[in-house]
Amino acid sequence: MAEKKAYSPTYADELSLSHHFVRVLEHKLAGRDSTRRTNTHPLDWCHLGVIGPMKLPQAGPVQLDAEALEAEAAESGADAKGPGGTDQPKTKPGVVPAKAVAALAGATTADEGVKDDDNAGGSGTPDRGDDREGTRRPPSAIGFEMLVQPAPDGTVELNLDVQFCIFTKHLPTFAEQTGVLDDGASVGAPLAEVVQRWPLAVQGVKVRLPASGGIFTDHGALQAVLDQQVDQALAREDVERKFPGTRPKLEKADLDSAGAFDAFLASQVRVLPPQDRPALRGALEVRATPRPDGKVRIGCYFKNETLETPPLTRGKGMLDAFKVLSDVRLQATLNQGELHPIEILPVPQDYQYDRRVWAVGHNTSVVVDRETGTVRSAALAVFEQPRIMTRDVVPTRFADLAREPFQTLDAIYAAMCSYRDDWHTRVLEGNALNLDSAALAECRNDYTGFVDEIRRFACGVAALKADPRLLSAFQASNRVFARLAKGYDSWRLFQLVYIVTLLPSLAVRENLTKGQYPDGEVREWADALDWGDVLWFRTGGGKTEAYLGLSCCAMLYDRLRNKRFGMTAWLRFPLRMLSIQQLQRAMRVVWEAEVERKHLLGDEAANSAPFRLGYFVGSTTTPNRISGQYLSNFTEEDLERVRAVPDCPACEGQGTVRAAADVAGVRLRHVCQACKAELPLDVTDDEVYRNLPTLVVGTIDKMASVGLQPKFGLLWGGVKWKCPQHGYGFGDYCTVWGCTVDRKQRRTVKPYDAAPSLHIQDELHLLQEELGAFAGHYETLIRHCERTVGGLPSKVIAATATIEGFENQVRHLYGVKDARRFPGRGYDRMSNFYAEPDRDTEGQPKTARIFVAFKSPSLSPADASAFCTQILQTEIGLLFSRPQDVLAFVQDARETEDVPVLLRHYSTTLNYVSSLAKGSRVRQTLEEVAAKVRPGQRELNGEYLSSRSSSAEVAHTVHRVETPPEWTDPSFLDVIVATNMISHGVDLERVNLMTMDGVPEATAEYIQASSRSGRRHVGLVVVVLSNYSLRANSIYHRFIEYHQHLDRMVTPVPVNRFAKYAAQRTLPGVFLGLVYGVHAALRNSSKLNLRAEVATLLADPNANFLAEVKQAYCLHDGVYDERLEKALGEVLAHQLDIVRMSITNRNDQYASAAVRPKPMMSLRDVEAGVPFFPEPMDGRLLTFVHKSKD
Repeated sequence: MAEKKAYSPTYADELSLSHHFVRVLEHKLAGRDSTRRTNTHPLDWCHLGVIGPMKLPQAGPVQLDAEALEAEAAESGADAKGPGGTDQPKTKPGVVPAKAVAALAGATTADEGVKDDDNAGGSGTPDRGDDREGTRRPPSAIGFEMLVQPAPDGTVELNLDVQFCIFTKHLPTFAEQTGVLDDGASVGAPLAEVVQRWPLAVQGVKVRLPASGGIFTDHGALQAVLDQQVDQALAREDVERKFPGTRPKLEKADLDSAGAFDAFLASQVRVLPPQDRPALRGALEVRATPRPDGKVRIGCYFKNETLETPPLTRGKGMLDAFKVLSDVRLQATLNQGELHPIEILPVPQDYQYDRRVWAVGHNTSVVVDRETGTVRSAALAVFEQPRIMTRDVVPTRFADLAREPFQTLDAIYAAMCSYRDDWHTRVLEGNALNLDSAALAECRNDYTGFVDEIRRFACGVAALKADPRLLSAFQASNRVFARLAKGYDSWRLFQLVYIVTLLPSLAVRENLTKGQYPDGEVREWADALDWGDVLWFRTGGGKTEAYLGLSCCAMLYDRLRNKRFGMTAWLRFPLRMLSIQQLQRAMRVVWEAEVERKHLLGDEAANSAPFRLGYFVGSTTTPNRISGQYLSNFTEEDLERVRAVPDCPACEGQGTVRAAADVAGVRLRHVCQACKAELPLDVTDDEVYRNLPTLVVGTIDKMASVGLQPKFGLLWGGVKWKCPQHGYGFGDYCTVWGCTVDRKQRRTVKPYDAAPSLHIQDELHLLQEELGAFAGHYETLIRHCERTVGGLPSKVIAATATIEGFENQVRHLYGVKDARRFPGRGYDRMSNFYAEPDRDTEGQPKTARIFVAFKSPSLSPADASAFCTQILQTEIGLLFSRPQDVLAFVQDARETEDVPVLLRHYSTTLNYVSSLAKGSRVRQTLEEVAAKVRPGQRELNGEYLSSRSSSAEVAHTVHRVETPPEWTDPSFLDVIVATNMISHGVDLERVNLMTMDGVPEATAEYIQASSRSGRRHVGLVVVVLSNYSLRANSIYHRFIEYHQHLDRMVTPVPVNRFAKYAAQRTLPGVFLGLVYGVHAALRNSSKLNLRAEVATLLADPNANFLAEVKQAYCLHDGVYDERLEKALGEVLAHQLDIVRMSITNRNDQYASAAVRPKPMMSLRDVEAGVPFFPEPMDGRLLTFVHKSKD
């Protein structure tokens, strides 16, 4: 009998499970999971589609112009926007102003005196107390607007359907009362208060609208249904009574039996008069406004016309809570008329994007079915983002490329040419997309970009043919990745083309600037190092493997071209979390590349340095300097803190690597406890300078050390000798203090092309504003040092998934003459030569992640996101305990033992928070409910990661996620609460359920953060939108369109290297960087860290430090505008005079201590601001502005 094939989660099952979670969220958030609850509050019960009573002075007719309504409502803070609103200013309907993306808003739901999000509410529940006016009030109407072309007879006919619910108070049953006791209430507690939920529906309300417009209602149809339900509730025997004072308390005898309890009610409660009849009023309203073009703008609203309780009334908040109409679902179907776009999204015009908006929500999101002419509200907004996959145009197997690469590369080149020809013939000449002249011209520009991609790819193949050493390195790097690959055997198409495209930037270092490909066609690449190349691909698409593949090839090429030691590539990341995550991947590449180095060089391998990996970060992660005495005091806790790589690349042991202090060698070693292999890893600055690791991974901030550390110049050619015990150095002294090795034993060395071949910057979009300006000054300083000392600068490569205006950013950062993006666009928005939408077995696009969003009427976004996490975790517990329930809604899992395999990828949730304070709040909330989330099962376990978390804590959490125990194990990690430190470079396959306490202000951050979910499996992202944010309301009302255009919402990165104050801040470090990185390196002098030596250098009449400084800032290279260069040159001259005087006149021993202003310790090293406090009136204004922003 054939062995049963083990179940592996399928896309269909993942999608079904994700849809199940969405249904559960909607069911729970809308309160549809029960009809009666004890001692609860309606706004605690229902969080979707809630409309509250109207404020007393605001009972006028609806003003149709939605955009004016939204803006006015946001400014006033009132809830009467739409139906029940006052007169509003007019704006032109149908067209959104160009700057409206961040300003448009749905109606706000706040009154004056709103508490701050971080102080409102409690542990995942709304504030208690009688008066809730100080927290939040729901809006008083829900609906949407659309634009309709009337039928030939000039009329529009609609069918309206609405569903909603109301809440009434009732007396408890015996089971409900004793249930309160079971929850911890003691005998003597007051009579429980029961709230009952009544679902209502009004269907088939037909409205006929003339083209002349007007206001139309349901003529009391909805009110009749509402009155009938209220009468039914009040007629019940258990209706709530009017108590003369406090609610009666129960004694033990009253709870002995159901009969005793009923007798208590009969004698003390039912004899009292029933509660007053709730004065609930509601109506459907349709407003039609004709437009000059003959179309009619139609607004459909469901209004709560109940008047609020008068101010100062005792218990006003609770009274108003029972005047809400909740879980509102409104639908309009066109019987006559044709739906047209109501507005155009305010994003730049682009022939690949449909900017039309077919309906705009009002205090809700909206879903449009154009085929049936149906528009419906959706309080829980939903958008399914398609998954993009690489195209399998040509097989790109590692084995084929390692054996005979040109066969594969020829096939790719032919496929690229075929794609180009089809684009030209069918799309451009035949205008298959029916583009207008402007769009066709834009399409032609995209075509020209792809033609240049083909040219650059051909240059890469030509370089391989021209240099056998490069070809050998390329083949060997493919063997490396063939061994590294787990579960795949090929490059993604864009990765391979990208690597080949950049090979000329390696060949040019051997003065090889041209070749032929195809045969007879000359290709030239002499300017390869003058370009900044940006790798742009979606999050989780494989950018890291692409640049690690290029780095691997460059490392092997260096050894084959006789670069026997030194750094090949420097990978820089803006965040510490990024470098932690990528270090393990880089370690595996370095380990396997060393195997290939030995294979390629044979007996000559002993004449060159083995490959090493360097970890180059700040002292909060690993020590900058070490000594034997320092290491001798290391504890086990210290060693665990500096452990940078937990998994062994040799035996693939997980968590088996430990850090060990080598006092004699003055090193921190990483050794596997299982196979005893020592990892070729340097984790301190001293070791990086002494060992010159081949591949260096670190943070961008480390560049500031060039102005603090004389040994920094070793990285690009300052090496003069090698100590047999402690490594490379220069000058008179060994880099290890107290070294006893005789100087005669030092071996003289001469670097070959000492500068790194590659500078690789990941997450380029994070280098902006001050950080971008500071980084830009140090980047061009380092490129100047490399060129002056080493001969050639490094090739600049950057990677990002979210970027706009990259050309300007790259020029300002690196001083290169131009920048280009790879890959460029195709002629279709969703596909190009390299990628296309992934499809299921039926040919339908696959979903990568599902976005859902809502606005809670009572919870702050932080509390609401924690509540959603509770809902998801409760459901996960139920599904683990009832696997048969899962089998009922999935199609491929067949056995109950298959269910835990599927749930493995959905059992840990990520709760993303926008601030440290909110993170602490969410963590506290989840800790308080840990034992209540899954009664009868284990408690909820969570971790909180923030900028304050140590590297060891981060690594430990990542390890817990990647290597989970059984779900029933008490140590299983259920929830990660994390700030934006987790939003980049974190690739956790098991994290596919995510909640967010809002939409980050920058769309790029939203894209990056949400992509933590759904990287390999279908993901779910639950976004809680702020009630106060204009931008959040606009997103909610146009939820689908916003997410369809996410990449178009990314704003250009602001970087200005010519900012006066940035130059003033960086010049001291840049000046010392020139002293250490150029003069000390060229003069073989370690004494230039002394102030007196630097003063002597400055006094040299032949020295022209101003010219050197200007070169370090990339002035007069023809890259920037002459007027900008002149202005910056004047700032630099003035600042250099200040530095010169401080060096000359001070008595400090060391130059870095003497220089004023002090050199930057980090690129985030900015002076602390001076606190100030506004006047009271200004403070209130600033508070309102703060709450109107994300």
